[in-house]
Amino acid sequence: TSPHVHPLFGALCARQLLDFRSRLGGGPFRVVEQGAGAGYLAADILGYLERKAALDGVTYVVVEPFEHLKALQAERLERYGDRVRWVGAAAELSPAPGCVLTNELLDAFPVHLVVREADGFREVYVDWEGGAFREVTGPPSSPELAAEVAALPADLPPGYRTEINLEARRWLREAAGGLDRGFVLTVDYGFTRREYLHPARSGGTLLAYGGHRAFADVLQDPGTRDITAHVNFTDLARWGRRFGLQPLGYAPQWSFLASLDVEAALRDLDGGPPPPFSPQAAAVKMLLLPQGMGDSHKVFVQGKAVAAEPVPAGFRLRNLVHRLEEEP
Repeated sequence: TSPHVHPLFGALCARQLLDFRSRLGGGPFRVVEQGAGAGYLAADILGYLERKAALDGVTYVVVEPFEHLKALQAERLERYGDRVRWVGAAAELSPAPGCVLTNELLDAFPVHLVVREADGFREVYVDWEGGAFREVTGPPSSPELAAEVAALPADLPPGYRTEINLEARRWLREAAGGLDRGFVLTVDYGFTRREYLHPARSGGTLLAYGGHRAFADVLQDPGTRDITAHVNFTDLARWGRRFGLQPLGYAPQWSFLASLDVEAALRDLDGGPPPPFSPQAAAVKMLLLPQGMGDSHKVFVQGKAVAAEPVPAGFRLRNLVHRLEEEP
């Protein structure tokens, strides 16, 4: 993930957080991170804010249900004392001004897989038969899912498979509930709805990863591989409006990071850009170039009880939020 590549990612996220805080008037500001892993992004953000003498009034909350990860995070963030705290679930937080931040969280949520059959879309279930897992289809497992399935394009061909991430909707409701004013900043790989449901993407986006390889058969070797699905950012925009979140910015990661002044952040971190052809330079390129994570990863910002203008700092170069309004 980006925080493992170079501290620049966290520094630039911190610069966006400073912009958010300024837009809220510069008062107390709470950052809530979910899916923090070993705490690299939190450490890079807090470290950059400390360098900029901007920690006063900032609290950092990590939503972490797993004790072994909490221990890693606590060790890495120990120097920040009671400025950092932990909760087991986002629902435990009372509303406050600030930002809810995630990096590659939503792609790991469980999804509902659906397939187009002769009589319409059906949900794909997993059965056990003859000593092996197999797929079977049936009606949608909930009214909530049935409503989403009914909204899928009617002209997709038989055999077309796609995913619906209802867990992302639940998460978004909780994220909005934890803000009285502020922002939700989501970084992940994904598409607009039009791209997600393109006829050429007939196999969906569900994949399993293991040993640095991708596998289309997600039922093979269960428990040994990470299963992911790309994020449908149009769905996030549509669901977010129901919870009081307005879409403010959407762009590829390279554009978002470049808008936040890469050179200034590198000066703050290391006194300037890394030497050409160095490992550090290669890491920076991986974050920024389309051939690396710069284009595959998108950044989406939603706001609650905030003005839409001026555009958040990370979208000054490019803001494609209008594409989230396009329906296939």
